[in-house]
Amino acid sequence: MIRKCFTINQNRTTEEFQSYHTLFEKGLFQAIEIFYPYDKTIEEMKTYEQNVHDLMKYPIEVVLHLPHGPNSDLCDDQEETIERFKKAIDFSKQFSVKKLTLHLGYVTKNGVTKDREKLFLKSVQTVKTLAKYAYPANIMIENMPDIHEMGYSPNEIKRLIDEVQLPNVKFILDFGHANVSEYPIESYIDLLKDHLYHMHIHDNDGTRDQHKPLGQGNISFKILFKKLTNYHELYCLEILYQTVEDLIQYENDLNQYV
Repeated sequence: MIRKCFTINQNRTTEEFQSYHTLFEKGLFQAIEIFYPYDKTIEEMKTYEQNVHDLMKYPIEVVLHLPHGPNSDLCDDQEETIERFKKAIDFSKQFSVKKLTLHLGYVTKNGVTKDREKLFLKSVQTVKTLAKYAYPANIMIENMPDIHEMGYSPNEIKRLIDEVQLPNVKFILDFGHANVSEYPIESYIDLLKDHLYHMHIHDNDGTRDQHKPLGQGNISFKILFKKLTNYHELYCLEILYQTVEDLIQYENDLNQYV
């Protein structure tokens, strides 16, 4: 039996959190992926924390997505960004998190393209710093959908993991991001399967990152999942959803593909 997960961003209300309890009571999911709510007020952050703790009365695993987006760009020369990531890692410890999802940052931003090789070498040092700080938790590098982002190609991610040379630096495969890229999804699996530690599962039509339900895009999940016979970690749905009924449907959909 596979272990299933879904994401809960920092904008979800207490009422929504309470509705998720039924998912664990019924054994439909075994994990959640949460976010560091740095952009919320202190009170909102406390509420989010408490809602996550309330779900942990069930025997679930908690994964944490580190800060991401233009305001949390590790390719920028901002010490405060590194400090934000360290605070996110500190935040994760209360939930016994062992998996931390990482976006590396942007090669091109605000119309300016930087030297990719220089940014790559900087990323190696940044990932080393964060991985050492997070140990024994694992830093998982996510493949990105746009060539203007670091961590775009399978080879770039593999080279980075090889150069960092730390046992707690892993790979997270985002199916939707891979489908938008110029590389076949199989190439990420084939090259990085020995480092694969987590997955974000959602569909799209190949033109842009859409976070659609499985079967509403053109990703061949049945074929791809068959290549993952040695994968025993979480299957995490990163599909846009509104209600708990949506999540029940998406969990059922996933069962049809695995």
